[in-house]
Amino acid sequence: MLTKYTIWYFRQLDDIHIDECAVSFHQGAMDNVNHVFIPSVKINNHTSLKNQPIKKDFNGNDWVIFTDKDFGKITTKDELRTFLKGKVLAVPGATTIPTQS
Repeated sequence: MLTKYTIWYFRQLDDIHIDECAVSFHQGAMDNVNHVFIPSVKINNHTSLKNQPIKKDFNGNDWVIFTDKDFGKITTKDELRTFLKGKVLAVPGATTIPTQS
């Protein structure tokens, strides 16, 4: 099933290392006419994400928190995207949406 991650925020220390990010994961399908992702199921509580802390935003939405303890020392958004893609692929049967491949 197609899976998309959405980054709520990421924090960089001294504009160099990313030390924290909050992410939400959804499974769904692509609308091939309008080329948009239509989410159907939030999978933030999947087994591969179960041990991660959860933070709620002002609207009560759950976001999975990752820190540098999870992804190591990274300095770019591309490195963060690579890490998150790996988290998506750790969910059995999940594939990233084309724009996040």
